[in-house]
Amino acid sequence: MPLINLSKITPNKALGIWKINESIKEIHHLNNSEKLNIDTRIIEKKFKEKVAALMVVKKLCENLKLNYYGIKKNQDGKPFLLKNKANISISHSYPYAVAFINKKKLCGIDIEKIREKIIRINSKFLNEGERKSVGTSKKKNTIFWCCKEALFKASNKQKISFSNDINLKENKKKIIGIIKQEKFILSIQKIENFIIAYTN
Repeated sequence: MPLINLSKITPNKALGIWKINESIKEIHHLNNSEKLNIDTRIIEKKFKEKVAALMVVKKLCENLKLNYYGIKKNQDGKPFLLKNKANISISHSYPYAVAFINKKKLCGIDIEKIREKIIRINSKFLNEGERKSVGTSKKKNTIFWCCKEALFKASNKQKISFSNDINLKENKKKIIGIIKQEKFILSIQKIENFIIAYTN
């Protein structure tokens, strides 16, 4: 079963994680049988990620008793459910695809692999205080990056500087995020060598 985790966090919120282990033939079958309408001309890895991500959204809709009519993107590239006011967020980093649905509020989710590169570029997305907080830990740098990505996705604002407009503070097992005076609590999960962050 490729859907390795489906969590109904509250009656209004659910999180899904899919590990892609299907062959390209199986992925094409899912795309056709589930009427996902993903463009088959894109590169194979991206095609698999997109099919898996939409499958997670469909499963989450079933779990939250929402009718699924498909997904479109708005003018800013953010996905939304057709004929439904529930909020969704999607992310993928091969071989994982994740999605989050919140019936009541804007939401964001991100998944990233823990890698050395994140430390070299952290000045692009962390402010000075955050860089001191995470130090040279690949895991902590990745957590903060995922949190900022999730917050950006949860915000309707487009012109946002990750280092200046999104601020993070650790609080026990949760992270508090503030994006232009709007406050969020983020939850973190680690699966294999990947970090998942999502807004509550």
